[in-house]
Amino acid sequence: MNAMDIMTGDVYFVGPEDTVAHVRRHLVQHKISTLPVIDKGTVIGVVTERGISDALYRLHEPIDAVKASEIMQEDVALTGPNTTPEEVAGLFADTNSPAVIVFDSENKQVLGIITKTDLTSYFVKNYPGEAAVADLMKTSVQTIGKFHSIFRAAKEMEEHDIGRLVVIDGKPIGILTARDLALSTYGLRPDKLVYPRDKGKSRAVYFKPAIVEDLMQQELYTIPSKSDAASAAKLMLERGIGSIVVIDNNELKGIITKTDIVAYLAKKA
Repeated sequence: MNAMDIMTGDVYFVGPEDTVAHVRRHLVQHKISTLPVIDKGTVIGVVTERGISDALYRLHEPIDAVKASEIMQEDVALTGPNTTPEEVAGLFADTNSPAVIVFDSENKQVLGIITKTDLTSYFVKNYPGEAAVADLMKTSVQTIGKFHSIFRAAKEMEEHDIGRLVVIDGKPIGILTARDLALSTYGLRPDKLVYPRDKGKSRAVYFKPAIVEDLMQQELYTIPSKSDAASAAKLMLERGIGSIVVIDNNELKGIITKTDIVAYLAKKA
């Protein structure tokens, strides 16, 4: 099996001058998380949901005023059509690229794109029973309270270089992801509420920040640490999620993500 067998052939692109609002529409419309940025026929970067949420925290600008070139990740991994899936996983680990572009160097043509979801699907089919969740999971889990602002959540993701936070209210109650922030209709800054007073008097202005509880995914998927890692990967694919919280005896033990699965495959290259 090679890159051609696991890649997605339909590749959507944006240009460096396209706005983040335009990028966001593509992500929503095509139900994808990554868009290559093309300039004069050359792949110059990749825009992701994570890049959008980080940019909204850093730039504090409306999404129609920020260009794709300002938030794109310039390190893009390219590979040929005959690369093995394990070797593709190694490219993710080596380059920190959010996607690998399958490229025909002879004809200068993009053939497809491979994401961590594609490799997770490959893992489910080819690695059942080979590893436990405990072998792949991260034991360090970044958490946040449900009443914290989504601006603080974006800051936490940006500072810790992660794409999700486990929401805690005495116990894990949900997940907040970079996708939730990037595709939300909220801004990361507080909303301004204006209350008019009597005629001739000044107005009262209050700020009501959006909070984590407003955006978090409240359906929390969990798995014991001794479970088959392929079962965890299958659950991610079935539920359209990127991570599962690991709980043993009602205690938070870690989190397993598609990134962890890709890292495991990379070791098999």
